[in-house]
Amino acid sequence: MNLPETIRSNRRSRIVKPRKPSTNANRKVISYDLNSDQFLTEDGETGNFSEFCGLIRHIEPAVITTNNSTELLYRLDEYWNIDPTWFWKTMPIKRRAFTPRNNSIRVFQITTSVDFFGWRLNKTSNRHLKNLYHLLLDPITFANFPLPSHDITSFLEWGKNLRDFCVENLMNLRPTQGGLGRQFLRDMRFYPEPRRKVPRATNEKIRKHLPGNHYEVRAFSNREYTGIYIDQTRAHHFHAYNTGLPDANSLFAYGKFHFDESDGRAWITNNERIESFLDKFSGLIYGRLEHNPRPCRWIPPCLYDTSKPVWWYTNERDLLGSLGARPSDIIAAWGSKQLDDGLSKFAKWCLDMENPPKWLKPILLSAYGTLATTLRQHESAFSSGEKGEPATIRAGRRELPAKLFTTKKASEPSTNNVLHRALIESATRAESLMYANYLQGLGHTILCVYVDALIIMDKGLEIPIFDPWRVKTTLHHLRFVSQNAFYADELTKMPGGQTSQENKMYRPKMPSPLSHLFWGRDRIRVKRFRVNGTDLRRESRN
Repeated sequence: MNLPETIRSNRRSRIVKPRKPSTNANRKVISYDLNSDQFLTEDGETGNFSEFCGLIRHIEPAVITTNNSTELLYRLDEYWNIDPTWFWKTMPIKRRAFTPRNNSIRVFQITTSVDFFGWRLNKTSNRHLKNLYHLLLDPITFANFPLPSHDITSFLEWGKNLRDFCVENLMNLRPTQGGLGRQFLRDMRFYPEPRRKVPRATNEKIRKHLPGNHYEVRAFSNREYTGIYIDQTRAHHFHAYNTGLPDANSLFAYGKFHFDESDGRAWITNNERIESFLDKFSGLIYGRLEHNPRPCRWIPPCLYDTSKPVWWYTNERDLLGSLGARPSDIIAAWGSKQLDDGLSKFAKWCLDMENPPKWLKPILLSAYGTLATTLRQHESAFSSGEKGEPATIRAGRRELPAKLFTTKKASEPSTNNVLHRALIESATRAESLMYANYLQGLGHTILCVYVDALIIMDKGLEIPIFDPWRVKTTLHHLRFVSQNAFYADELTKMPGGQTSQENKMYRPKMPSPLSHLFWGRDRIRVKRFRVNGTDLRRESRN
């Protein structure tokens, strides 16, 4: 049957096909501890390094878990490199490290993940033999996830949990959580039909305006507080399920999307046409906003300066309306009026899990992170090969000679959809800001907005709680040291993800830690009062 050219081209463009349910994780798990030089199998068999090398050469393909995958690979390569069938593959991992906002230098952490190692038997010895490749995992390379202990049994238990999860969900086990989580975006349970790949130009345009993590502190840095920490439960899953996300098959750019920012001529200026266009539309808008500022309100970045066109997301309209802002024109827009239900199904599946284990949470969240994977040339290193450039790869504190293969063109995963990631982040930010304004209207003092959480001053007032919010803990001797770092007896938040009690730095006690109790007691006039023999002055906020 001859189809019209438009239909045939549309079918060709839907290249993101559902993956066939399969798994490579149906294997036994072996744990090797480099510190004690000992291995442990599921059957309870133990031994030293030499016995470990003999074991993995004659057993079926297994999952090896260890505390340093590249260090173990180096030792195995020293032992087996005289064997012509010995073969392994690695890939470099480049992760952004934390840098202060005023620092223009970007710092990256480069590590090496081991895809597999073993023996390439069907190339040299016998073509009828199957290759014997083992999977090698360690929790730091996999997800920067510290285990509760460094005991060898902890590595074994972690590997068994990952293995059982992949077998149950018919997923392939990968050396990183991103490679594992990306498979959800092509899972037939959530995406049963092929879909169009989002154009690279659209992803790169929206990537520049990702909301990111929103931090805003209005507390004094030289004062201690007693605060109440409230946060959104499973925020990304909640907003992915409740936010309308545009369908990739009908995602387009509208208006003057090839605009020059110095020009700024509008595409739509009539209020009725603006409302008609935004009705059921989900996506990113570039245009002007009319705003009547209200004092002491928590506002999104798009309202910091409304004298020029700004970028805002459609799921922020309720927040903008509550702040007295409305769109006055639209220059360009990226989105669709047809909604995608695949990511919503995945989020609902995650929400239906009761008390997921700690090791599983970052794997589920990684599916949202892989929506905005950066464009790059892919590199992979092999132990040997006829092609490729000679190079050395980092293996712990040492280096291994390898053959490096680099793709000629930069590419991104076909499942990339930066707009979905941006809408989830903007929904999380809008929820935090709206709840902060709501509590402030009830007389609470909001000390900071911390991404998907609020810290309010403990004044003994009742806090109304509704989905997705919860009261997590009370913070004593709370002190803010920057926009995204604070210390307290119960909880510490530091840049770079350090949140444990062990990372707390020495914090001198304030001379008057109870002075915050007088904040806002009399809001009509300026009052003077004495705390611990010191005259203090507070200006009225009215």
